Amino acid sequence: MSNSWEKTCVFRSVRQVIYLGWFLSIAFFLLGCSSFNSEIETVPEWPIAEKGYLDLTAWRFEEHEVVELNGEWEFYWEEVLTPDEIAQKSSDLTNYIEAPLAWVQVDPEAYSSYGYATYSLTAKLPESDRPWGLSVPDLNSAYRIFLNGKLLINSGVVSADRSTYQAGALPEILYITPKADQSIEIVIQLANHEFNQGGFHRPIEIGGYDQLFEAKERSIILEFWLIGACFMMGLYHFGLYFTHKSKNLSPLYFGIFALLITLRVLVTGNYAMFEIVPAIPWVAVMRLNFLTFYMGFPIFHLFLHALYPKQFKTWILNVVLVVGGAFSILTLATPVSVFAGVLQIYQLFFVVASLYGLFTVAVAIKHKEEGATFVMLGTAALLATSINDILFTNGLSRIDGLITFGLIFFIFMQSIILAMRFAKAFRRVEALSEDLLFSQKETSAAYYELQQHRDKLEDEVKSRTAELEVAIEEAEGANQAKSDFLAAMSHEIRTPMNGIIGMSSLLRGTELDADQADFVETIRNSGDSLLTIINDILDFSKIEAGKLELEQHPFDLYQSVESALDLLVQKTSEKGVELISLIENNVPRMIVSDSTRIRQILVNLLSNAVKFTSEGEIFVRVNATPRDDGSVQIHFSVKDSGIGIPADKIGRLFQAFSQVDSSTTRKYGGTGLGLVICRRLANLMGGEIAVESAEGEGSTFSFDIIAQHAAEDAQPVEEPNLTQYLVGKRALIVDDNATNLKVLSYILKGWQVSFMSATSAADALAILEEDKNFDFALLDYQMPGEMDGLGLGFTMDKRGLGIPAIMLSSSFDVTHLKRPKTITNWLYKPIKPDRLKKTIVQVLQNLEVGQDDAVENLHPDQFDPERKIKILLAEDNVVNQKVFSRMLDKLGYMTDLASDGVEAVESVQRQTYDIVFMDVQMPNLNGMEATEAIRAFGDQIAQPLIVALTAEKNPSIVAECTAVGMNDALQKPAHVDQIIKALRQTSLQNG
Repeated sequence: MSNSWEKTCVFRSVRQVIYLGWFLSIAFFLLGCSSFNSEIETVPEWPIAEKGYLDLTAWRFEEHEVVELNGEWEFYWEEVLTPDEIAQKSSDLTNYIEAPLAWVQVDPEAYSSYGYATYSLTAKLPESDRPWGLSVPDLNSAYRIFLNGKLLINSGVVSADRSTYQAGALPEILYITPKADQSIEIVIQLANHEFNQGGFHRPIEIGGYDQLFEAKERSIILEFWLIGACFMMGLYHFGLYFTHKSKNLSPLYFGIFALLITLRVLVTGNYAMFEIVPAIPWVAVMRLNFLTFYMGFPIFHLFLHALYPKQFKTWILNVVLVVGGAFSILTLATPVSVFAGVLQIYQLFFVVASLYGLFTVAVAIKHKEEGATFVMLGTAALLATSINDILFTNGLSRIDGLITFGLIFFIFMQSIILAMRFAKAFRRVEALSEDLLFSQKETSAAYYELQQHRDKLEDEVKSRTAELEVAIEEAEGANQAKSDFLAAMSHEIRTPMNGIIGMSSLLRGTELDADQADFVETIRNSGDSLLTIINDILDFSKIEAGKLELEQHPFDLYQSVESALDLLVQKTSEKGVELISLIENNVPRMIVSDSTRIRQILVNLLSNAVKFTSEGEIFVRVNATPRDDGSVQIHFSVKDSGIGIPADKIGRLFQAFSQVDSSTTRKYGGTGLGLVICRRLANLMGGEIAVESAEGEGSTFSFDIIAQHAAEDAQPVEEPNLTQYLVGKRALIVDDNATNLKVLSYILKGWQVSFMSATSAADALAILEEDKNFDFALLDYQMPGEMDGLGLGFTMDKRGLGIPAIMLSSSFDVTHLKRPKTITNWLYKPIKPDRLKKTIVQVLQNLEVGQDDAVENLHPDQFDPERKIKILLAEDNVVNQKVFSRMLDKLGYMTDLASDGVEAVESVQRQTYDIVFMDVQMPNLNGMEATEAIRAFGDQIAQPLIVALTAEKNPSIVAECTAVGMNDALQKPAHVDQIIKALRQTSLQNG
């Protein structure tokens, strides 16, 4: 009951405020009207100057304080004269003009709004001891005032020349001293080349200096009070709109309008803006003056439309907005003379549109819209204020003080409207509070029951949380156990696999009959397949555990792609499938990423393409797109002409242990992990993997990665520019495969080689019948029809065409073939652009080159031509010892053995070794500890290169090996090329 009583008191107080507001508004309005009437009634008739002389001796300054210097002033049009120059003028030439009036109002035919002139007046003051002052208003012109022959004030730059003229029209209170006879001689020089109201158009007042100064201070204080009221009203409406987030825009528009009024008061009247910013240019003040008028009017109409959208026509609002916007742009973009010159047009439009606004509010009153009466009163006061200001700017009379009164009254009316709205809101809150109090009584029992239920739930949650924590600990332990198990199994499985693959490789190099060779090849392939499965399972486990780490190092992307293709060349050749590749010119050669993982994805996608493609082609394409952050997005695609994938089975591709054909008798085999791993790897490298396929029409697998450009010092050493030898050459391309033709065409265009292409030997011979002017030819070996590439070469020999040709072949079984003289070189597909370029340049320069693009012949002499490398193998597994020793023996090296880390350290102490192959996991002293012990000897022994042998090679293991002093790491089972690479490094280090 206490809360309800307090709210009732608040509502009563609000109602009392509303009633008080009504009373004060009526009283304030009547007081303002009476003050205007009393002021008009009590002010006597002003004394008027005649023929440039004004007698003020009879004026009662003690009662009325000030008098305006109105009447006839001496006037000199388009002359800037000093008091001395005026004294020298003949009285017959003296002209008189009525003041205060703008020039154009005096005589539109004789004078214009723009120009310059001199005014002069002599006034006789009554005898008095008071200090006299002169109140100079805003003359809208640059002016200088002389008093009794001396310069009293200079505002702006008075000049007959527009280029040297500078506007300045500040109101001032000047201290003046009459002559001994109590007379004063006032000379005013005026110049106006910008504003359309040039001339002496506002009265200058004379009176007691203290009274004039106090009157100005009171006026400025009143303006600042009005500025503060308008500013706070604007901020209040902004807060009302943004805090309530209402769909009604009227508070927002009124807030903007109040701020515009604030700015307008600052730049009109006594120019309070100069009190805040003394150095602001007069032109800027004039723009603000007109801009607030041109913009404020449309904003106010937006306010009325938001209040009464049913009564205010939208099309009329649009017209007001367009006109106001156009005049505002004119104010910002044109000189003062332009935007001020169209003021009267806008004033007329303003009056007409304001009358429509009043009509709209009257209709709202008729429909009993909330607050419409107060809006009508406020709008009427605002309109009266604006019309009063318009009358004055056009040289007509005005009611002093109406601007201030009208704005205060307008704001007061809006405050009453707000009070009414809040009172209504309070009444709604009161009603809702009573309903809420009743609801509280009804829900108290339910709340008590809910509290008991919540306490019970909290106890259950605590119990479940404790159980969950135990389960989490068990799961983490199981996960760690799984990781430890995988690490152990990785080592234990790879050790016998090393023996199987290594020994089968060595056995394949011995003399075997056909059956034995087939058996060995089966063992070797089965071992490779089993190793692939093991690697997939281990990679998948790492990814699932979130422990797969990517390497970031610079590498040659072109070589990585080509090496991945080399792994599949033999299989595609055996199946008769074309393997084609294209790396577009926008792909950077050197990038920073994980080359191993990129190669892994490519090999996996290529292996699948080969597996499911029995004829046709496999096309690998690489392109790149630069990114805003300086990185590059590289796109890889592998397109095949294989069996394709049914649309309803594509969704199963990237599910773990899932395949398109999930039956136990599936034809193609596999674990179903390859694509899952590829997708996760692509995601880790910032990209995605996608597939497009149709059953029976082949598939296209693509993936993206985000990589960084390699630093300049990581770029490969540039070879001599061979392209310069190819520019302008002509070539003939013969290939029945359309994709091959496109790739070769793209490559030759990049080298600026012109070419013609043919899809068969017959088409090529027809071209050669008409045009033999070719520098070289590229011929496909395997072409359908009566004549293949070899036959075309023999035909070219018979015809004596003399065009050197390079044979391109997907088959490796060509060593027994007899070759025509035309065929100077034989390259194997997929074509490597660098190799093709070198071969063409060799052909064009008639260099001696071999017939085949054979694999590099590796021999120990290439590593150490003068002396043998001393090698120590530290390995505890007997099978691994045999495999590694036999591999090194095949390369021509003798190897010393150590069965554990202790023996390895002792061997290094006894004898100098160039390289030590160190198994990481050994008894007594493992490979890490043995390496630390060897490095601890420092210069006491000859320090060898130490290469780790590990069942699993990942960034963390490599980092650990590097940290203890190892130079490199090989993953078991190690291949011959990996061993050769380590030996080559040793040879280079030893010089």
